Amino acid sequence: MKSVSVEDKITTLDTFHDWQTARAEEQRAYNSVPSEINTNSPKQLHSQLGYLASKEEQIAARQTLMLEIASQDDTFLPITHRLGLLAAFDATNQPPTTKLHKDGSMTMKSFNFNSFRLDMNEQQLNPSSNPVKLASQAGEELERIRVLLDTRKNVPVVMVWNQRFDPPRMDYDEVVLGDLPNPRESFQLEVPKVNEIDGRKVVEYAIPSRLHGVKKGRIVRSDEYVQPEDKYKNPVITTLVRLGIVKSSFMLHDPDALYIGSKEVKERLAKAEIDKARYSRSMEGRRRTSSRLRRY
Repeated sequence: MKSVSVEDKITTLDTFHDWQTARAEEQRAYNSVPSEINTNSPKQLHSQLGYLASKEEQIAARQTLMLEIASQDDTFLPITHRLGLLAAFDATNQPPTTKLHKDGSMTMKSFNFNSFRLDMNEQQLNPSSNPVKLASQAGEELERIRVLLDTRKNVPVVMVWNQRFDPPRMDYDEVVLGDLPNPRESFQLEVPKVNEIDGRKVVEYAIPSRLHGVKKGRIVRSDEYVQPEDKYKNPVITTLVRLGIVKSSFMLHDPDALYIGSKEVKERLAKAEIDKARYSRSMEGRRRTSSRLRRY
């Protein structure tokens, strides 16, 4: 499904336009708030209170929008894209960080990027900061995974851990094959719900963060350290984490990349074999150099 389909559908909702209006007002109020508030200035305090009020209105409008999305069925959007919308609005639920000035200039807050482990050669994704565009990315990825696993046949996977060592040892990846004997059971999506808690309506939904029931297969490239076998059973779905629609601390034994399906697995294995051969040639060259030096 193309991203324009998601945008076309959500723009039919009045609650979406109400949220857009509330978000624009929040941005306008944020623009007028000084970076440092002078508590002796009634005008500055008033602008700060105005911003806080607009922020609350935006949060309320966003919640109303998500309630309407969660109330829809497949005639609105498939479950994958409804879940993608809800997850995208949650993932982008951040206060404004850029002040837009009247002269056209902008001022951005500084960030401390404390991201998960990332290898530039693995699964490069560029999640959008726009919730609608991110929803399309999320929905398409959820649909891709769902289609790959909608079969009774075994589905191959490959798990990759990016290992980095100081010289003289070269960098290499731990690459382990696996398969899913019950692919349909390994990744199950549930329809989002609207429940009432203490008289207040709330959205409840969940997106699987792990692929359950992986059966470990051939070790293509191995780690030199003994690690628990459990790390192969329920690996984190790295593409969903990279999109920011599921949470993961990337625990010690979680893979840095998880590839699903014959096409992706074949391509990643081919790269692993090339890397393995290159590493072997390099180590052989070092052994020869070391042997020659010992003769002198």
